[in-house]
Amino acid sequence: MKTAATSLLLLLSFCLAQAVAAGNAAEPDGMMPLVFYDYGNVSMTQEPPVRLPAVTVGRLSPMPADLPRLAFPALSSQMSEFPGSLPPGGSRKLVRGIAAGNIRILPPQPGTETLLVLAGPVLNTGELWQPSALERKGNTFTLSVDAWTDNGPRRKNAPGRNAFVLSLGQLPVGEYSLVVHARALLWDFGLNREVYSVTWAGVMGDIRFSVAEGAGNGLAATLEWDGSKLKQPEQLRQLLYQRPRCLTTQGRLGESNGVPKLPYVQVGTFDFAKWLKAQNGAAVLPQVEPPSLTGPIYVVIFAEEMNSYEWLSLGEVAWQGNEVTIRVDAWRDSGQRDKNVPFHPLLVVPLNMPVLLQDGKPLRVPGNYTVTLERRLLLAEQPGSFYVEQADKTDRQTVQFTLK
Repeated sequence: MKTAATSLLLLLSFCLAQAVAAGNAAEPDGMMPLVFYDYGNVSMTQEPPVRLPAVTVGRLSPMPADLPRLAFPALSSQMSEFPGSLPPGGSRKLVRGIAAGNIRILPPQPGTETLLVLAGPVLNTGELWQPSALERKGNTFTLSVDAWTDNGPRRKNAPGRNAFVLSLGQLPVGEYSLVVHARALLWDFGLNREVYSVTWAGVMGDIRFSVAEGAGNGLAATLEWDGSKLKQPEQLRQLLYQRPRCLTTQGRLGESNGVPKLPYVQVGTFDFAKWLKAQNGAAVLPQVEPPSLTGPIYVVIFAEEMNSYEWLSLGEVAWQGNEVTIRVDAWRDSGQRDKNVPFHPLLVVPLNMPVLLQDGKPLRVPGNYTVTLERRLLLAEQPGSFYVEQADKTDRQTVQFTLK
């Protein structure tokens, strides 16, 4: 499975490069899988101080050979307990080289990959700033980024900036623009809930850049961050968000277990560590018991069969009162395959329930709850190319439960 995952990453980046370089006659539109060359945290305490640009579009000089490409979200079948929403493998070699001035960012040229070099605001240990989505319409790219922060206490703190080197693929000669949408989310410890509210959101700014022969060695186009004029949109005031995290795996159920009615969505509790240790892929679904006021609560999502180089990803988990909406994306394609290993994706999402304090300890609020799973279908002609939302194929499934 590890070999298959590695092959998928290479195929995604190759197909994306080919799709973007297909020419000006029919500009592609759609969602783009996020493909990284590197990411990591850069310390703000080192000397001399790190001064990375916020968003820069260009090419790296020198560009190290044989760099691994990392796809986002993580497509590996390896099971681990609720990994973060970043793929494994960020080495920080590139971002540190850029920060130290050993690697320069030059204007993009045709025939080479156009890269985004991103650096977020200074954050505390345990906080995260990261890109979450990339879309293209004609010659305009739209990048979405999120900052997950909190005001909780820290015993030790090493402030730093999260930095990324992200691929836009190989672009033909032309004029382009990049629009950056940003959200800042805060986990307020005073609310006694492990959920985040949006403090501000909106368009951070845009960059116009050219891809041209002989672009030279001047400065690449850069956008500096400034969120001082952004405010919390009215429609987001009542929403609270969980930081996206889930267990995701790919596999097939054992022959004796059969396939449950699909789509399969169960809400409840089980011994996650015991189940995880005993399982191999998705050989056996967890036996879910009814949720209670104490103990963990999980949403188990077992989806329809997919082909090699397709995947299911967690978008966001949003609370409004006692109702939570879990948005997932199904990345599928209609391409031909010489070899195919069908599988069923399995997601296990923990719920951070609203709580109150009783005798100084957090306790869930009794009442009726609703979980809505919203699945969006993104369809491409070939694996790793441009994925177009199929609005008429979005489906919703609701599960209700009571805590008492």
